[in-house]
Amino acid sequence: MLVSDPAVPVIAVGCAPTRALPSPDVRLRLAQDALRAGRVRDARAAFEVLVGTTDRAVAAPAREGLVDALLAQGELAAAAEVLVGVSLRPATGEAWDGQPVVACAHDLHAAGELAAAQGDPAAAVDLLHAAGAQAHVEGATTGPCWRVAAAFALARVGRRDEAVALAEEHLAAARVSGSAHDAAQALRVLAVLDTTGCREARLLQARRALDGVVALRLAAQVDTDLAGLLLLGSGGPADPAAQQEAVRLLSSVEHYALTEGLWPLLGRARRLLDASGTTASWPHLERLTASERRVVEPAAQGATNREIAAAAGISVKAVEWHLSRVYRKLGVTSRRALVDALGHPPL
Repeated sequence: MLVSDPAVPVIAVGCAPTRALPSPDVRLRLAQDALRAGRVRDARAAFEVLVGTTDRAVAAPAREGLVDALLAQGELAAAAEVLVGVSLRPATGEAWDGQPVVACAHDLHAAGELAAAQGDPAAAVDLLHAAGAQAHVEGATTGPCWRVAAAFALARVGRRDEAVALAEEHLAAARVSGSAHDAAQALRVLAVLDTTGCREARLLQARRALDGVVALRLAAQVDTDLAGLLLLGSGGPADPAAQQEAVRLLSSVEHYALTEGLWPLLGRARRLLDASGTTASWPHLERLTASERRVVEPAAQGATNREIAAAAGISVKAVEWHLSRVYRKLGVTSRRALVDALGHPPL
């Protein structure tokens, strides 16, 4: 079951503080924790503030986190904009302009993830390997988790053996560090790459690793992979029990992805629901453009036009224009009717 955990702090952005804000490095850690927990909207809002800091040791990982959040929400153009003007010079063996080497690795990792999302896995492989090398230059013990993204990119260019080796390396490191999240990441990659008939077992192992761990996005990704396997893995129609379990998993993924605005994940879940013969819970959203979806969900949750405009970085007039088009497409004339048309209450 994908549920929010009250133990994960919600990051307040844009409200009047009653006391001094935490330092940028503390706010960065909170944003990274939120992203890891799957609270993509909160994390994105925090990263958008932090990328403007003059402390490069904070700004670079904030850019990495922001790119990750934007890609998760399907906003490739906005993700590319984050890296405009950022140097991606390869490692030289010394600190970069007096800054920690790991900070540069964050930018390389973000660029590699972006290249993969843009359909250039070869460039992604080069950038992600550079990220790993850059983090290693000065013996950094922490840095971006580049191996998972690199393994997927390697698989896409036909270098499966290297991909498996990287995933196994990531799994070994996760076991040493005790990170259940990283272990589940590695197991998911190994499941995707599996050719021995152990794919379902790997995915179930990844899901068990996340028991008691707040990692909503990763859990949703694993559940979507597992549902796809249950529905399509045999090459024929799924048996009723498998189909029922797949629909249960996908319905939970669908709700989470819509809540966080993760349109690529939502689209994948809905395609699988279509394959199962199940109607998506919110079919009307399929008729809307990405820009319209970006304003309609916060509107359904009760946000004002001014709040939506501030969060989306557009004018109030643009919000009004998008909403007017949505109203016409759905045949509604009010926010209440919009909620009813979407088929779910404000989240």
